[in-house]
Amino acid sequence: MKKLTLLILMTFIGSCSQWHLAYDPMEHTPKSPNNTWGPLSDSRVAKVTSFTPTVPNHISENTLSLAEIIDIALINNPLTKKTWAEAKAAAANYGQSLSPYYPEINANATYTREKSSYVIPGHAQILSYYLTTVDPEISLAYTIFDFGERKSSSEQARQTLLYADWMHNQQIQNVMISVINSYYLYLGEQENLRARIADVKNAKEVLNAANREFVAGTASLEDIAQAKTKYFQMKIDWVEQKQMTKSAYAQLITDLGLPANMKISLQKMPKNIFTDPIIDNIDSLVEKAQKHRPDFLAAKADVESKRQNVLYAQSLTRPKIEGDFVLGKNYYNNNIQEDYHFTLEFSLSFPIFKGFYYRNGIKKAESLLFQSKAILEKTELGLIQDVTDAHIDVISANGRVHYTQKYYQSAYSQYDIALKNYQAGTNTILDLISAQTALADARAKKINARKDLLISLAKLAYATGSLGASSPEIAL
Repeated sequence: MKKLTLLILMTFIGSCSQWHLAYDPMEHTPKSPNNTWGPLSDSRVAKVTSFTPTVPNHISENTLSLAEIIDIALINNPLTKKTWAEAKAAAANYGQSLSPYYPEINANATYTREKSSYVIPGHAQILSYYLTTVDPEISLAYTIFDFGERKSSSEQARQTLLYADWMHNQQIQNVMISVINSYYLYLGEQENLRARIADVKNAKEVLNAANREFVAGTASLEDIAQAKTKYFQMKIDWVEQKQMTKSAYAQLITDLGLPANMKISLQKMPKNIFTDPIIDNIDSLVEKAQKHRPDFLAAKADVESKRQNVLYAQSLTRPKIEGDFVLGKNYYNNNIQEDYHFTLEFSLSFPIFKGFYYRNGIKKAESLLFQSKAILEKTELGLIQDVTDAHIDVISANGRVHYTQKYYQSAYSQYDIALKNYQAGTNTILDLISAQTALADARAKKINARKDLLISLAKLAYATGSLGASSPEIAL
């Protein structure tokens, strides 16, 4: 008895220790509009641990492919971890929504220690006695019929789980397209850096030719000045391109979730790019997107979830049949006990009026369903636009690759002829510099066209929801 009293007292003291927080919770806010908030002495702030990225062994010794760096990014990206956790929570919520299909079983026990008194009839005497009662019971409750409340509730939770799963898939594709863009942008900057080195080399050839012609007496100082100006212009472009290449590398490494100063080796830009199988029919691409695009499938799941929510709100207005069964046995002091006792009860409940609560609940659910359908329509329109734009970009980039290759071949031939003609004295330094400028422009356009084609292919795969898929039609 003393132990029980002490336990009750300690519980009471523990709850009273927080009385001031319940009485005046404003202590946890800033004192005035112009003051900052500071934690109280009993506030506990979670410690922030430093993030340690997951890095494959010998990463600096291997030449990594696009697929390998995507794996690194997916492992380290915090947003995919967030959506994964949300999907796990939605799965647990779905599991909880199925619990009404099973009976609820509880075990209860009470211990009662009672002191009481009574007056003996005919005698002026009061007798006291103690009575101890132990009452263990087991209870079972089950909803026998509820006109669809359980079904709609669990189906709503299932569709919410599907929504979370599809949004996780969408986040994975978001990470992939971000990494692919950064990857090809960096490779493009690398190619441009090599092109700038070639431009400097050509400019040096022109300057050397001008110096030789000046020594031979067939060129003027103006030729040397013009060639030297172009040479230094190419050197400046080379220096600027080095900076752009380093910045693109840092962005790529950051997108992988790695320190920007980490050194890794990457495969070069592919030489052959095949586009014919995926740029023929835009209608088939839209149909593919409608079947595989995660955000579109998530929006469809959300519509179905909201539809089930309407059914659930409607089911709350219908009767419910429940059953309860309680089985127990009482034990008294002096080793006295009863046989057993039980209670079996069936109940029918029918909601009649709750201040228009059910009616407004249905209206709210219907409004959310209408909203979800509007979001689905917007998502589908955006899907079609994304596929159309990406399809146009692929066709345009494919054409640019074809013509920039011919442009480069023509510009290289023009430069070679202009250099020989200048050395032969049949044209001017301006003709040679013009050919050199055209060659530098052709190099840049050729590289950027290939880079844009690779990025547009990735965007088309992203728009159709098949980024990273095994299908040879879309997979890069």
